[in-house]
Amino acid sequence: MNRPLLVTSGAVLLLAPCLLTAWLAFSPDPFFTLPIQAWSTRWFIALAGDPQWRLALPRSLCLALASGLLAVGLGLPAAIALARSPSRWILPALVLPGCLPPVAWGLGLMPVVAGLEPLARLGVLVVADALLGLPVVLLVLRLRVDKTLFGLLETARGLGASPFQAWIRIGLPQVLPSLMVGWLLAATLALHEPVLCLFLCPAEWETLPALAWPTLRSSLTPVVAAAATVTTCLGLVFCGLAWCSWHRR
Repeated sequence: MNRPLLVTSGAVLLLAPCLLTAWLAFSPDPFFTLPIQAWSTRWFIALAGDPQWRLALPRSLCLALASGLLAVGLGLPAAIALARSPSRWILPALVLPGCLPPVAWGLGLMPVVAGLEPLARLGVLVVADALLGLPVVLLVLRLRVDKTLFGLLETARGLGASPFQAWIRIGLPQVLPSLMVGWLLAATLALHEPVLCLFLCPAEWETLPALAWPTLRSSLTPVVAAAATVTTCLGLVFCGLAWCSWHRR
């Protein structure tokens, strides 16, 4: 089969829903109607003018970046441990959280967060999102944390460097691009995760997914399409930065 044609077809299938959502976001009509007879930015203006929506975007971004950072913090020592002493049970245990449905996570964590303060609930949400992104981080880091890296560290220690100096001067520059890629990809997954936000987000700290789904249940407003377009653009920026980091390593 023609490989460029296959890649192009897959890209079209993946991007078509996003392009359709962006098309609806520029509709002047108050309902989801196609085809669009005219173009308008009224829903983006409404999105920016509504305090509830306007505050939800930076909240979602902060939570996504924090969960991605935590996923990297958990993934790096896990990748080192797997590379040093591979086990047939450790890796499945680490990727298991990403295989479980978010609904099961949300239902299981609801009794835990029921009596917590809003900031504590946000902490639980960050941890849950980080565990969902951990398999992606491990997949990226395992391509870089290998015997070659350990050999370089051993060589540096043999030349007189302390373990800390060897890691800072040799190890960290070697894995830093992979850390950036894992962070950005895990943040992208957390940015678009609606189910955990619905179950765990406190009412005072609603994120875009937690705000969009209840809004769609009551009214099919194109403001949701505008919000989805903004988060899609952010996700594409994250993926683009991850791609650049991966090819510069």
